Amino acid sequence: MATMKRWHKWSIAFSVLVLLLGTIMLTAVGNRALLGVLNWSVNGLTVELHEGTIIGGGRMSVDYQDEQTAVELNDLRIKAQWFGCSGFCVDVSGSSANIELNSQASKTTDKPLATDQKPLKAPIGFERLNLHFGKIALTIDKTQVEVNNLALSGGWLARKIELEKVSIDNIKLRLPQDEANAGANTPNEKLRALPAIAELPIVVPLDLTLKQLQVKSLAINQGAEQKNLADIALQAQLTPKRIRWQGLSVKYQQFGLISAGSLQQ
Repeated sequence: MATMKRWHKWSIAFSVLVLLLGTIMLTAVGNRALLGVLNWSVNGLTVELHEGTIIGGGRMSVDYQDEQTAVELNDLRIKAQWFGCSGFCVDVSGSSANIELNSQASKTTDKPLATDQKPLKAPIGFERLNLHFGKIALTIDKTQVEVNNLALSGGWLARKIELEKVSIDNIKLRLPQDEANAGANTPNEKLRALPAIAELPIVVPLDLTLKQLQVKSLAINQGAEQKNLADIALQAQLTPKRIRWQGLSVKYQQFGLISAGSLQQ
């Protein structure tokens, strides 16, 4: 009899816990309460849920700022699926993303970057991961990158990321003016090499396979000089210590380029 009463109490407690978790995860009120705790816990983070639920495709906005980073995501929607999918599937979309990285702030520390990092591990396995953003604006110091109509599909299981397809309508790359060589080149001068890009302040270890990348157009601006590339296609593999690309093709004016190669640390 005592065992039955104990089992009855545990079943009631479990039912209440399931109901509480369901209320938090599946209702707008519970989701807003959860985001309130998250915003309070993380300095510089503000997440607002405007409608629906967090993983039910509800519309959100995200803002995060610290000394090195500023991130703004608008009209963010996350749709998660467990049923009708071979695993855990997620669709993420947004109208725009603005990201600013300040490498000068990161230089205040003398800690060297680790060169033996393991690839990032997914917190949970994403059997299918779809991402679409209308516009992404990235600023790294004085270098500006604008990506329009980005769509990708792939998966992320354990430490391996596999992207089946990445498509981009156009990319606009604005490089800082080289004061030493300002005025040396004219806007109509032929492109003999891509301009050098400053070292990125962040090193992200990845084990990534890119099966298909398509970019319709790429505009590179530096001062008064502008170069336009078109129909960019690429296949690549990336690990923490090696980058290998194959099937790289680019069109510039009446010329075409096909390349393959690798870089190793």
